Amino acid sequence: MVVFEEINGEPSFYAGDDDSGTDLNACIRARLLRDRSYVLRLQLYCTQSQGDGALMIS
Repeated sequence: MVVFEEINGEPSFYAGDDDSGTDLNACIRARLLRDRSYVLRLQLYCTQSQGDGALMIS
């Protein structure tokens, strides 16, 4: 999971986390500033099951 900040219309890496195949969930704690644009990209992959995923933003 990666957060990019859009700077001059181009995504620039801001923060990221990878659970590295463990039983942990990826988590990013970052301060996002008002009036700026951000893009969240994530990839879900599990060889053991299929189904829905969830994204929680607080």
